Amino acid sequence: MHAAALDTPELPPRPGIAATRIAIGLAQGLVLHLLYRAALDLAWPATMPRLFVPLLMVTLLVPVIVINGLGQMTPRRLLLWAAGAAGIVAALAFYDVWRMEGAWQPPNGPKPRGPEPSPQLCVFLAAGFFIAHALVLAAALEGRRIASYGAYFEIAWKLGVQLAFSVLFVGVTWLVLQLGAQLFLLIKLDF
Repeated sequence: MHAAALDTPELPPRPGIAATRIAIGLAQGLVLHLLYRAALDLAWPATMPRLFVPLLMVTLLVPVIVINGLGQMTPRRLLLWAAGAAGIVAALAFYDVWRMEGAWQPPNGPKPRGPEPSPQLCVFLAAGFFIAHALVLAAALEGRRIASYGAYFEIAWKLGVQLAFSVLFVGVTWLVLQLGAQLFLLIKLDF
């Protein structure tokens, strides 16, 4: 570990962080499931893309920021960061829908679409908030507005490794599920 990271003040351990993370993850999953069902059934809020897409994007990104920031940032700073991130995500998602609905239409421009965010919005929001979260987290851990280069480096790599392991875990889980499904098909079990 880098010497600058060793000098950062540690937050006192708070009990219940794991339970809070699980609760946030379950709430995120529930809201995403409800939004998915609304999109399949063409029910409210999926019938209003200017509401649905911001809700979807906020539900996808902000809980991840909160889960990662728990135990590393003070509750007040984490709440401010999550609220700011939610506002930025909602505003950009609203603008994405507004623009694609024809509010700004160049010749042969984008056509109206269903209640889903554009791929560009998803990619650039994820990349932008990965960078922004690393900056905010490093500053919070050092207790300064602008952290040292070493802190930025450590946090960015830590988040990158966490992201890589998360993708690996999800990939392996999906492979195991697909293997199980193929084994059930092999013995002619159908659900």
